[in-house]
Amino acid sequence: MGILQDAWALAGGFATTLRYVFKKPTTIQYPEERPDHGSRLKGVHYLARATDGKELCVGCSLCAVACPTDAIIVVPDETTEANAVNTTERHAQIYDIDMYRCIYCGFCVLACPEDAIRMTRNYDFSLYSRAGMVFTKEMLVENGYQTEENPSAWIYDYNHKWGPIEDREAEDFANPKSH
Repeated sequence: MGILQDAWALAGGFATTLRYVFKKPTTIQYPEERPDHGSRLKGVHYLARATDGKELCVGCSLCAVACPTDAIIVVPDETTEANAVNTTERHAQIYDIDMYRCIYCGFCVLACPEDAIRMTRNYDFSLYSRAGMVFTKEMLVENGYQTEENPSAWIYDYNHKWGPIEDREAEDFANPKSH
């Protein structure tokens, strides 16, 4: 009886194999071909700058508070005429994100009142050391310059719509539509 069960299991395995032999494989050649991801893909963070080149981050640390894994460290500093990095009273002297701890939830983007922290759609990066996975302020600003498009922040609007700003219909929040 055991031999008959083993033969039946072997035949079932061969049947499964034969079913997939003539199908087109779904494997892609990754570096040359990229998988098609949706527009809501959240990737590497970057710090945005204003059009005049000044920093948008005011060092409020709301992103660090919103981060569920404590991956963000913000140390604020007073802005003076000698170090006028932005037009506000404060700026982030140190802004580090530990990408090993980050879960790419986007809460930091949602919490930022200045729309300073954003996420690109670039998700593929690799480094040789664990120390390299702590992205400093300079690295985060540099990531922003490498974005080909404005992936925009993942803003949560009042109509509960997620997604890039450019895909949404413009709304006048001062004169809302009556439902």
